[in-house]
Amino acid sequence: MAELADALYSGCSVRMDVQVRLLFRAPVSRSDSNILPAAAVANSPVPPVFPKPKSQSVHHYRNAVAAIVLLWAVIAPAFLQAQQSKPDLRTYRERADEQFRAGNFKEANEFYDVWLKANPRDTGGYLMYARSLMKTVLPDKAMEQLRLSVAAGSTQSKAVDVEPEFLPLKRRKDWQEIESGLRQNENLNNEYQLRFAKQERWGRYRVLFPPKFDWKNRYHLVLLLHGNSQEPQTVLRWAKELQLEDAIIVCPEAPYVKVLETILQGKMRLSAAGEDLGMPDSLRASIVDESAEWYLTVLNDAERSLPLYRELPVVVGFSQGGFYTGVMMSRYPNRFLSAIMMCASYYDFGGIAERLPSVKKYGIDVLHVHAKQDPVVPFQTAELINSLFERNGITTTFIPYDGSHWMTPDITKRISDWIKDHFAR
Repeated sequence: MAELADALYSGCSVRMDVQVRLLFRAPVSRSDSNILPAAAVANSPVPPVFPKPKSQSVHHYRNAVAAIVLLWAVIAPAFLQAQQSKPDLRTYRERADEQFRAGNFKEANEFYDVWLKANPRDTGGYLMYARSLMKTVLPDKAMEQLRLSVAAGSTQSKAVDVEPEFLPLKRRKDWQEIESGLRQNENLNNEYQLRFAKQERWGRYRVLFPPKFDWKNRYHLVLLLHGNSQEPQTVLRWAKELQLEDAIIVCPEAPYVKVLETILQGKMRLSAAGEDLGMPDSLRASIVDESAEWYLTVLNDAERSLPLYRELPVVVGFSQGGFYTGVMMSRYPNRFLSAIMMCASYYDFGGIAERLPSVKKYGIDVLHVHAKQDPVVPFQTAELINSLFERNGITTTFIPYDGSHWMTPDITKRISDWIKDHFAR
């Protein structure tokens, strides 16, 4: 019975007469299948109601009904329990990061602790755990996680140096131990010189079609950019909540794979910054240029191959994708109708500020949303972006909201209305 319940839960479609004959040896022929709908067993919350038989014997009919009722009585509890106990396939690192972004630092600490005991080589996990511990005012434990990160081979001295949560730790006498350990790891890692050259290769992007998509029709286009350490599926699942029935949404994979995170978490973790390559700061602006060109390539391919209206698309981005939304609209202002920045990060080397006059010239307006309690990209970043846009005369609607590093249902509704309104003009 448990196996059958699992089969039903997983979506298995089994002929009714086979079920009855297999489990109860009821004398029901294939011709009986017209009176016993299979969907009644799998989907109905109550035992199915059967029509009266036409030509079949009453004896056979009663046996079949009794068998199905008994089947339902046995399967229903297991089926409902299977629905309620659907396994969570996320890793503990994913759950920890999610709790951190939501501001639930005590819960995040528990997940990080379990994860790192099982994955002691995750140097980035130790740093995140240390940040979370500082959020819960546990500096001694945070220092211990930083020591473990150094022992595991961390070379992220720059990330540690700029992290605001670690500022109180820098006053401690044992902070020099962390800094010297990170430098030593970097020296060992740089024993053989790295050099960098431009690479051209193929990339991928994913497409979310509207529910009633038809190649004969025409649609609006949304270019959606995901955040750091994400993959397109993360934001495309959210994009379904926008309920854009007449728009196609395309989401490119960021061009750089975060190799260690991908291996440890068993899922693609992507970035448009190339952190894992160890590129020098002098190449940061070039990385932004190349990533922006890749996103433009995706836009060009989508416009060439999909059934679209002859109109400009809307560009939307979350977190790092929000930063690249600013990059795209400032580099290619003639290619976009409007821009939406969600919990966006910001970096001076992106070259956005000096290109804002072009954004104003082409009349791109911006919807900018950011949570006031965002633990990943501080709200002060949003205020700086908004101030920069105001000084340059960019038409901006800035919406602060209560929440974490993600969009609330109310904000999602505002974004949906914004997109629909612009496409209706």
